[in-house]
Amino acid sequence: MGKVKKEIQELKDTCQRIYSELGYAGVIDYIEEALAQGESIILLEVQYERCEACDADMPSINHECLVCGQETKISKQQLVDAVIEDLIKGFEKGDYTVLDELLNMLPVKKLVQALPEEDWQVYDELNNSYFEVMHQDFNEDAGREEIQIHAGENGNVIIYQDGDKLGFIVDVYGQNDHVDSMTVWEEDLNPKDDPDTETIISMGR
Repeated sequence: MGKVKKEIQELKDTCQRIYSELGYAGVIDYIEEALAQGESIILLEVQYERCEACDADMPSINHECLVCGQETKISKQQLVDAVIEDLIKGFEKGDYTVLDELLNMLPVKKLVQALPEEDWQVYDELNNSYFEVMHQDFNEDAGREEIQIHAGENGNVIIYQDGDKLGFIVDVYGQNDHVDSMTVWEEDLNPKDDPDTETIISMGR
């Protein structure tokens, strides 16, 4: 066994022993303390990644959870941290191009809320959007990819993919006496067993 593989295995064995004695909190404390003290170069390879078995972001190495040994996945926080590091490198060179582009992609409401609350009124003329994108990405709680748009005071429009099904929801609240919520699936609009059916709505697939 090579030196690196041996050190990784020793780290796994140590974490397993700590877990059996102190639980996952003990493993995290051990990793954090070891990183702070710079005890081993191999610890620099440890990343916090999503472990479905632990249902949390856990310390891992080579995409393997150091708590339970299950496979882990790169988390959004890792992406955020990587972008921050790249931005810092740009700032050191006086380059704010990427930050400028990222901020311009944000909805006005989100951008305004990044300022101290006492400054919000300065941008009232800009901050008057009727629609607001509440979520656009994989929704961990719902277990699906979706775009959720707040449509004024009485509803949401949600476009989502659930497994191999693509559809949208018009979610109405507080107005049930007038109109009901509805869910529409793309496959219902264009059934596969009826090639002559005209596509009513294109969902981009």
